[in-house]
Amino acid sequence: MYLTRNEAEGTIMVRMMRQGVKYQKNFSKKKYGGWGKATKAAKEWRDEQLKILPPKIMNEEGRMSSRNSSGVVGVTLTRAAFTLETGNSYEYWSWKAKWPGCKYKGGIGWAVKKYGEEDAFALAVLSRELRTVDRDVIMKRLKKLRGTKKLEKILESRMLVLE
Repeated sequence: MYLTRNEAEGTIMVRMMRQGVKYQKNFSKKKYGGWGKATKAAKEWRDEQLKILPPKIMNEEGRMSSRNSSGVVGVTLTRAAFTLETGNSYEYWSWKAKWPGCKYKGGIGWAVKKYGEEDAFALAVLSRELRTVDRDVIMKRLKKLRGTKKLEKILESRMLVLE
């Protein structure tokens, strides 16, 4: 755990991350007199660090990361581009929702061209919230939310990020 054997550099590397801060140290095979001794030293250092570092956050689901650009955890704006054999290039944008356990590896997407910017975003947020890929259920939920404060709040979360 946390150890990597770097054959090319001849080191055992220890890496840990806590609350977005990286902790790393290398243990040279040459300095410690072989792989076994370097590994032992690396494990000892790791064990000491684990005693003093903050605890690892076990459930990171629902945490906003610095990479998030939508304003909602698990919702991203994606671009797909492709070129046909004729040479014509096309691109389309969609809002996608992903969550642990989603049965679609890439998540469920809502095309901006088909649903419009606001509805595509809202549908992705609702997909994530409901944790379902059943489009009928998600569409019905959006229809129920039309004209409500909840829908306004969903759309405001996107606007704050895009401004």
